[in-house]
Amino acid sequence: MPRIKETISEILHPIRRNNLEARRRHLKLSRAALARILAVDPATVYRQERGVMSQLWDYALRGIEAEAKSKRAKAVVRDHQATVDRLDVIPDALAESGFGYTSEKMKAVKPRQKAAKPVPAPRDQMKGPRSRMPSRAAVTAAADRAEERSKKNGLR
Repeated sequence: MPRIKETISEILHPIRRNNLEARRRHLKLSRAALARILAVDPATVYRQERGVMSQLWDYALRGIEAEAKSKRAKAVVRDHQATVDRLDVIPDALAESGFGYTSEKMKAVKPRQKAAKPVPAPRDQMKGPRSRMPSRAAVTAAADRAEERSKKNGLR
């Protein structure tokens, strides 16, 4: 429980304490995601989290928090989750129209390409480590080709 003096201080001076990192984590955003929303470098977000919080950053986060709470943004993300396999919606268009938080959440939902898992060979077919030496047949074939080229060029 916060003390009474701390609570009064929070009310009178809301941005005196820097709570940017806590607010960012509450929104479940990484520094890079917040930087993309605000169109700044992630290092700038890091520096702002460590220094004195400016009023501009407080207002920017209030806007992002308001967008995160809006029912419309939640509905858009929920619909995107339901249709992500069937549609390829471009979240960047939403970001350009002012819905940066919603866009970031949609990008986080988008499935990644699944890598095909290699099928392990049965134990009886497994051999020892592959040799780096070419096979005898490969060496004789290369020698034959070299001999044919030398005959063709008249070197022999």
